[in-house]
Amino acid sequence: MVLWAALLVIHGATIAGSMPAGGTPENITVTFLSPTEVRVSWTTEKESVEKYDVTYKPIEARSARH
Repeated sequence: MVLWAALLVIHGATIAGSMPAGGTPENITVTFLSPTEVRVSWTTEKESVEKYDVTYKPIEARSARH
């Protein structure tokens, strides 16, 4: 199963692209642990990020699952 991994970066009501520099994930690594399990890791310079939402979806799917 091939998965497409996308990171949606949310900080409060601010969406990535309008976020101040330093909060964007870097060195993103996706490790496939099994056909149904992945591990996503990254680094960031900003320590006060409230959260990151990680979304994945199979290539042939029409909508993303959270």
